[in-house]
Amino acid sequence: MPPTGSMDGSGGFRYLPDPPTGGRHPRVSSARGVFSALGLSLLFILVYYIAQTFAQLAYALILMVGDVMLSGDLQIDIWSVLERVESRYTIIASIYALMLIGAYAVIIRARGRGRTTYVRMARPAPAQVWAALAVSLGMLGTANLAYVGLDWLGRHTRVFGDWMADYEKVVESAFTSEAGVGWLILGVCVLVPIAEELLFRGIVQAELSAVMHPWLAVLVQALLFSLFHMQAVQSMYVFLPGFVMGAAYLATGSILVPILMHMLFNFIGSGALETLTGGSEAVGQALYAAQYGFILVGALCLVWMFKSRARPGSAEDRKPIPSENEVSP
Repeated sequence: MPPTGSMDGSGGFRYLPDPPTGGRHPRVSSARGVFSALGLSLLFILVYYIAQTFAQLAYALILMVGDVMLSGDLQIDIWSVLERVESRYTIIASIYALMLIGAYAVIIRARGRGRTTYVRMARPAPAQVWAALAVSLGMLGTANLAYVGLDWLGRHTRVFGDWMADYEKVVESAFTSEAGVGWLILGVCVLVPIAEELLFRGIVQAELSAVMHPWLAVLVQALLFSLFHMQAVQSMYVFLPGFVMGAAYLATGSILVPILMHMLFNFIGSGALETLTGGSEAVGQALYAAQYGFILVGALCLVWMFKSRARPGSAEDRKPIPSENEVSP
């Protein structure tokens, strides 16, 4: 999720089980349990990389078969095929994201069987959605501030300079696609956010929350989300959005909230909106002003998300809520 280029009022966890009499949270588990959850999380992340590679190979094979059928020549220019694969990343992203959405839906169904809460897909209230979108704009503002700082370091230090140069190449190959803006919107702005949120704020955060405090689970999944991008500059600025989207999911109990946040982040951050508006300078300036202005607004909206849930003592709050690991009859 790169920056746009030139990139109920209790405050408690209503849907989480209360600590037992001893005071120890039921999700605080042994080191073995923590390592097991981390191992599973890494395995599910590996599925993402496998799907990416498979989609690239499949698309390359399609291109090669097409070349042979059109030319009748069995000699294939591999380098030309690889260049076309790289220049059409948004098509490949659409392919592997669709595969991953299906795969993670199966995993969620299997891992969630017998659990009262695993990945929560409740419909969020409209006010929560608007608040989440405001938070997302604020995330873009913080990402842009981080980018400005990293760019300054890149001009003054060799290491950061190399990282910034590599980042620019990644952005150019990923978001400057021969396939056009339609594939950019479908792949990068719609399907990839769904796949990544089902993985990180959904599966990974659920696995970690079963063995550690929910806030620690939010922190760890954000770290994994950051490392997952495997590009120094991108890993630095996506940590905070990953943490904030995990917190928004914790606050609302709906995976749909971080999905919408991620979609908006990518829609603006990838340059799709800028492309649709014809690169209007006025629109660009308004977007940057909105992003920076919404840093504080977004922070207040995130606080509101936690404070606005059902007040303690309500009929809903008095309903017993079993532990995440409790198997239903």
